[in-house]
Amino acid sequence: MMFSQRLSCIHSENRLMDLLRFTFYVLRITHHVSRFTVLVLLIAIPFIATAGEITGVVQDSVKGEPVEGALVFILNVPGVKFPPPKRLIPIDQINRKFVPHILPVLVGSTVTFPNKDNIHHHIYSFSKAKKFERPLYKGTDVEPVVFNKVGIVKLGCNIHDTMSGIVLVLQNPYFGITDKQGRYTVRNMSAKDKTEGIPPGQYKLVAWHEFMHAGIADTVRNIKVVASNQLTVNYSLEMGRPKRPKKKPGGYGGR
Repeated sequence: MMFSQRLSCIHSENRLMDLLRFTFYVLRITHHVSRFTVLVLLIAIPFIATAGEITGVVQDSVKGEPVEGALVFILNVPGVKFPPPKRLIPIDQINRKFVPHILPVLVGSTVTFPNKDNIHHHIYSFSKAKKFERPLYKGTDVEPVVFNKVGIVKLGCNIHDTMSGIVLVLQNPYFGITDKQGRYTVRNMSAKDKTEGIPPGQYKLVAWHEFMHAGIADTVRNIKVVASNQLTVNYSLEMGRPKRPKKKPGGYGGR
């Protein structure tokens, strides 16, 4: 970026901050907001002004159709350890299915597996990122699982071969999931309102879908997030539903 463009960007952000401060001042003197609210908003202004955003579309490279349910995320944020959520994150078992089928979580998150069917389930994972087993049980009284290693964890049921699910354990909370049109927006998904952007910097962006032929490493894009800017990154993935294994239910998926 040229010096003049950087200067213009800085001036633009300064004008935005000045305008917001003036607006809060007017609201304060007219008694529309409290001092505490003004203080919180003023502290938040720099983050609002400097957060970046990544958007794009994921499509099938062969059919040209949008890909729903693809996960686009920042691979790693060096030097930062993100605290996992304190609450339990559920994956329900309903009508012999894991709901949601795919769950992205921050490393260190604790997931519970309530069984809402009227039958027993016996869930497990043989994945390197997390090996565990919860033998025959019904109801919601089951020991939670802590996912303390980054990676893809494939779920199965020892009784029902058609049941499969995936927990995608991420190093950071910056990800987005494609909708029916294949569109996504990467945001800080650990934020309460899910609208917080990404800090400026250089990152590796990747895409993943359980039925893509390529590995995650093949989708790496080196990107630069600029303050208050929107970056567009599109993906074209070769898709195809893999054959189900005969002995290990829930074992199929992306690499």
